[in-house]
Amino acid sequence: MSRLARLASAASLSCSLACSTPPTDFNDCILQNVKSGMTAGAVQLVREACTSKFPDSAPLPPSPLPIEDLPIEGSFKITGKFGPDAIDSSAWSGTIYNGNHDWQIEEVALLVMEDAETAKAKLAKGEEHDVEKYIVRVSVPPLSSSRFSMTVNWPDQRKYSWMFGLARGRRAEP
Repeated sequence: MSRLARLASAASLSCSLACSTPPTDFNDCILQNVKSGMTAGAVQLVREACTSKFPDSAPLPPSPLPIEDLPIEGSFKITGKFGPDAIDSSAWSGTIYNGNHDWQIEEVALLVMEDAETAKAKLAKGEEHDVEKYIVRVSVPPLSSSRFSMTVNWPDQRKYSWMFGLARGRRAEP
């Protein structure tokens, strides 16, 4: 009998003794079978058994591909919406769309700045234009979108504009 089969059998037995209902997905399986004091090896065996029993709900393993800078044309394919919360002006949220078919986006620079009219007036007076740069950590697969939220330090009534800057990600696996 293989190591995985022995563990699955042991996990099933321990659950039948200790659980009132059998696990219905990977997370239930993990919660019902990982116990305090288990070694890392034992936890890994439970994880393998639960993955085998519930492959559809098991998390995907992390990508072995490194995070790298997207080419500039890839950054131009990132679009979305962004703005302050109606109740808490420091809580901002938005949606990011990854228009790349060959990159998974892992982080993107987001610039919050004065609106164009205010910026032009300041530049005409020789004053500096206010720009706040934030790095947004996300995981957006190719040709899909994801929501994100963050705290932004921008005065309540001040007009603003924003834009995505350069991005980093992983090449999509074929």
